Amino acid sequence: MGNERGDESQHYGLRALFPSATLPGGLSPTRALWLLLSRGGLGATVPWALWLSVTLIFAIVFGSFFGLILFILSTLFAIVFGIWDSRKRRYYRITSENQAALAELVNETAQRVLGVAPERLWLVATADVTAFYTPRLVGNSRKELAIGLPLATELSRHELQGLIARELSKLNTEHPLLVERLLSLRERLELMPLPRWAIVSWWRGGFMRQTASLVRAVELEADAAAARAVWPEEAATALLRAASLEDAFTWFLRTYCVPLAVSGAYPKDLLAGWRWKLDDGLRERRVIGVKASDLTPASDSPLPSLEERISVILDGYADRLRLGRVRDQLPINVLSPKEERIFARRILRPFLPRHYEAITFEHAPDDVLDLHTVLLARAVTNAVESLIGRRAGAPVVLGFVADDYDSVARRLPENLTRELRMEGEWNDPFPLMQAVLVAHLKEQGFVAERPLRRHVLVRGADRIDVPELIARDPMASAEIPGTLSALARSV
Repeated sequence: MGNERGDESQHYGLRALFPSATLPGGLSPTRALWLLLSRGGLGATVPWALWLSVTLIFAIVFGSFFGLILFILSTLFAIVFGIWDSRKRRYYRITSENQAALAELVNETAQRVLGVAPERLWLVATADVTAFYTPRLVGNSRKELAIGLPLATELSRHELQGLIARELSKLNTEHPLLVERLLSLRERLELMPLPRWAIVSWWRGGFMRQTASLVRAVELEADAAAARAVWPEEAATALLRAASLEDAFTWFLRTYCVPLAVSGAYPKDLLAGWRWKLDDGLRERRVIGVKASDLTPASDSPLPSLEERISVILDGYADRLRLGRVRDQLPINVLSPKEERIFARRILRPFLPRHYEAITFEHAPDDVLDLHTVLLARAVTNAVESLIGRRAGAPVVLGFVADDYDSVARRLPENLTRELRMEGEWNDPFPLMQAVLVAHLKEQGFVAERPLRRHVLVRGADRIDVPELIARDPMASAEIPGTLSALARSV
């Protein structure tokens, strides 16, 4: 009977666009393109997918001449929106003049992995290293690399080189632009809230399942590339140390920086404060003695876990790997006060009110850090109140303000109560309070539409009496000294 389905590329009519080589994980290029257009394109805004879909559809409908015109217009549209990448608003340009040692290390590693250095280097205030493409008006897409400042300052030279080689190797696959777009789209979908419509949810789930093998193959090959660029032990240590530093930097931002932003200020000595907390015990508590299993949550995901990836590099000896003190660190030039302010304001932008001031950690009131959870909830409540007044009937976000910590602890299971406490202080309770908050809203007659990371989306039709909820909060009448009293009185 023969092959009734026929060749997949013939089935979609896209064979001429790609050669016969397959992507990592056995995914064919035409299948990957179809996933971007039919599944991923509906789940997130991707200019590249929009460009291809508009071009292909209108070229068929209106003929070759109109197809050519639309091809040019849609290409310009995609390039313009690609150039103005929102990620770069949080980036700081690296050059051989301002960070000579870091630029030299990247160029040396890139020549070994890609044969050509990235055209642009960026420094970003997150604990991550990312390689990506940026479209431009003339010529091929631009290869760029963003390096997290916490990694650049805390990793050794060879560990950082291993992470850079790992990310650059993702641009050295078959059809690298297509692979990069698939990985970028998958990352965006993972960060987005779950879709409300069933058809979008089905498309999103299909995209995630069918790209899982691609992501797994790319990640494992990237780990192997890192092991080839440096010693395997250094590559495995880099993965483990980067994961622990990401956890530590997130904890630092959440515990010390977000409360300041909520109270109307941002730390202009962000990097000095990060170094101060590392030297003040954060390194020993969060980095030294960590192993892969400590940073790998239990999951049924088909993607490789941190422990599995380290085991692949070290041939099954991941459990023996421990982190020690860092030696041979890369010299990073001190940033100017202006550059530090740019970092702090951009990374804390979602939490900053309309009017804010710059302060240092040394002059930050201790009450800000002690009451950070209450203040964060109160700031969200202010936003809810303004949303209800201006956009009646629209969905709004409600933060947890109706109970204090002790009443919440009485509702939580004993094991979760223990997790909420860390060295005598309350850890961030929002992820664990989510179920309690949903139940409380239902008791009050509100309809919780869907839980988000830290808040709950509520139907705007069910009017929220924000002052009444605040009045039930035992902490609402407490006097908050210092710069926070104005915020408390404004609620």
